[in-house]
Amino acid sequence: MFRRLKLTNFKCFKSAELRFAPLTLLCGLNGMGKSSVIQALLVLRQSATSGELLEGRLVLGGDLTDLGTGQDVLCEDAELDQVEFELHGDDGLMPCRLSFDYSRTSNELRAKDRLPAAEPGSDALEQWREVPPLGGRLIYVNAERIGPRKFYPYSEVSARQGNLGARGEYTLNYLSDRQDEALSSTDPRCPDLASRRLGEVIDHWLQEVTPGAHLQLETVPDADAILAGFSFDRPGDVRVGSGSLPQAWGNSSAIESSDGVCGLTNLHGNYGAWPTIRWPRLIRICTGPDTMRNTAFSSVCT
Repeated sequence: MFRRLKLTNFKCFKSAELRFAPLTLLCGLNGMGKSSVIQALLVLRQSATSGELLEGRLVLGGDLTDLGTGQDVLCEDAELDQVEFELHGDDGLMPCRLSFDYSRTSNELRAKDRLPAAEPGSDALEQWREVPPLGGRLIYVNAERIGPRKFYPYSEVSARQGNLGARGEYTLNYLSDRQDEALSSTDPRCPDLASRRLGEVIDHWLQEVTPGAHLQLETVPDADAILAGFSFDRPGDVRVGSGSLPQAWGNSSAIESSDGVCGLTNLHGNYGAWPTIRWPRLIRICTGPDTMRNTAFSSVCT
């Protein structure tokens, strides 16, 4: 399980070390590096999944994140032209250090050798290739999510793989395809419910967040689309596009892993977008009533 990340000369961080829990919240003023922490994980992820990491290269521009050039990534206060990531975990995971030199000629970040340096030995990198953020299953949803609309894209492959899309565009596709699946009997997100069907569990928690609202989904196979909206119990309430719900969660980005790594959330922006939402319940809804005992609050500053 991923527990600790050390960054050296990465963007605004000359040196920083962060610990992670099953739910980790990054809190801080604008420009303090909250997004940079998430970008560090994403650049490692897209470099590993593309195969470039094994060749000693960082993929700075990809589907998950685009960081520009090597000069944009190298910390302005760096004493050495080198960017370093250090991953620490538990359950027998060996510490893994990935070091990349900045070339002023090519404006790239590359390792000296074909395989990035790992401690102790290359076996550490092999271990981490099966564990998030480098391997395993990792879900990332960007702060710039898909906006309100009646139709959302439908993809059988994305639903089967559990892919929500970097902008959350396949979230309703996933819910529509799997709404009849039953959650585990030990899942803390559905206590005291007669049914553990995913669709009914979502409806249960939706009542906690905004009472009287029900998510309505309809698949349109010929158009490869999902028709989405809300219905309300109270007369006179207005039906709205389902995109209004993601907007109400504020301007935040998040990473979640099913491998027990962490739910990592970057909080910033205005959270009063939908006054009827019961905000204090949101963290408890995410992972159950014991969330606060498993939460790491990181105040990020430079």
